[in-house]
Amino acid sequence: MSVTLPANTQALMDDIAAVLINSSLGGIFTAMSYGIAFVLFVVCFRLLLRSTKRTKHTRIFLLVYLAFMFSLSTLALLSGLVLHINITRQSFWLFLEHAGVIEEYSFVRHIAPEKLLDWSMVAATWAADGFLLWRCCVLYDAARLSWRIALYCLFGVLILLSFLSGSFYAIPTGDRALNLVVFASITLSVNVVICGLIVGRLVYHQRYLRSAIGRGYGSPYRRIISMCVESASLVVIFDAVAIFLFASPPLFKRSPNVFVPIVAQIYVISAFLIIYKVTREEPLPPGPLDLRTADIEEAMNRLETSSTDREEASIRHHPSVIQMQSLPAR
Repeated sequence: MSVTLPANTQALMDDIAAVLINSSLGGIFTAMSYGIAFVLFVVCFRLLLRSTKRTKHTRIFLLVYLAFMFSLSTLALLSGLVLHINITRQSFWLFLEHAGVIEEYSFVRHIAPEKLLDWSMVAATWAADGFLLWRCCVLYDAARLSWRIALYCLFGVLILLSFLSGSFYAIPTGDRALNLVVFASITLSVNVVICGLIVGRLVYHQRYLRSAIGRGYGSPYRRIISMCVESASLVVIFDAVAIFLFASPPLFKRSPNVFVPIVAQIYVISAFLIIYKVTREEPLPPGPLDLRTADIEEAMNRLETSSTDREEASIRHHPSVIQMQSLPAR
């Protein structure tokens, strides 16, 4: 028996089709991102187990960090998959209700998968930003006290803003899409500021070594700078896309779960990329996990001391130099 659809059913069908298409595309991109995160997790885990360049405590910390981030990535994937199944089922029954096939459909909204997805994304964001903050603090550990105090105050403000915005998003308060826009905007700003501070410090060290030793000794910093810029750019680009999607089109405002799992995977990938590039087994210069200002200054002091010793030895072996220096100027 054929069913005659009401006049307003076509608009409903268009909305349902758009939601299903976006949800399916989001699931596909989430699965692809999770595959990249899985490969990076396995590679980084093996490199850390075989690494002899790191201390035992550093390797244990990084291994625990890898496992924690990958668990968040898996949780985001599974939560997004459950939400996609629920969206498909609800859309189908809603269409049948408006088509007159069934009298009424009362769906039950499952809060648990949605909350797990939100908290996994927020936790991955905090963990990735915290990792960058830690590395930035290490780079500035030998800076002037006034600079460090100002830096720590700035970090405190950034942490507070990120914590409040993430909590407002994960805890249902008001417009969920608007809270996500605010959280993504603050996260984007935090990544830009931290990346700028790290790159600025590395550029300072690069110029310092080039002026003191020679141009060839500052080249290793280019790889570290490019590594930080690549990781931060990945986060900034996807945060900007999320802000655009959730701030403008009403379709994405009604279904913010489409892009949230992808954002969670991107944060995990950005953290794994940094760990991968500083732990792969090849002769690399000290990376952000080992680079400290005090180490560079100690190396420079040793260089100056060795130069002075060579000059004194040259004078002892060439007493005529002393005689020439003692002659009065004519």
